[in-house]
Amino acid sequence: MLVNGVLNNAATILFTNWELMEYPQCLLRLAHFKGTDKMVFMDNQRVQGNLFKLLDAAMAFIFKYLSLSGTTEGLEREEHLTIPYKAIREGDINLLCHRQLRTLGGSVGIVIYDDRAEIENPGTFPRDWDMEKMKSEHCSVPQNPLIANVLYRRKVLESWGRGISLMTKECQKANLPEPEFELSNGFVKLVFRYGEDNRISTVQVPHKYHTSSDSIKCY
Repeated sequence: MLVNGVLNNAATILFTNWELMEYPQCLLRLAHFKGTDKMVFMDNQRVQGNLFKLLDAAMAFIFKYLSLSGTTEGLEREEHLTIPYKAIREGDINLLCHRQLRTLGGSVGIVIYDDRAEIENPGTFPRDWDMEKMKSEHCSVPQNPLIANVLYRRKVLESWGRGISLMTKECQKANLPEPEFELSNGFVKLVFRYGEDNRISTVQVPHKYHTSSDSIKCY
């Protein structure tokens, strides 16, 4: 994180706790729309800050608008989100870790609809990699290796290139459609579609799921 005794850009993006006015790309756009298109806003937010702040804000926003259901087997009640927690968490981590940071006007976004959740960031897949390659076993090739290494040490990122596989398996276990990926105009979009019985109705925040930065001290 230090180059000749000076903090580098990765350190600033990861840990600074002041407004990142010199880093306008460190912006998270959050929106909730009524229905299945962008016609009627239910909520619209913009959050600026370090990567851990943005990750916590992303998870809190998703928890706010995803439905929570429960089943009881044995003595304990098991809670389920509209989208499996592990899948949506992996999507959010990839959103912030593997994005392209060079474009000052670039920002990341999360949009919640009644039938799906979309996560988008500026970037692309590694050179010569297509969707089939991404869905198969592959090595980890992080877009931002310094940031990825810190997230690995923080135990937020595994660094084994199995993120897409994990998201797919979690959705399959919940009888949901596989996550979809779209590449267009320099952006990667990840789409989680709800099951027919899991469209958004009631909202409840699952407090048992932890955010990312409980033990992170920012400077």
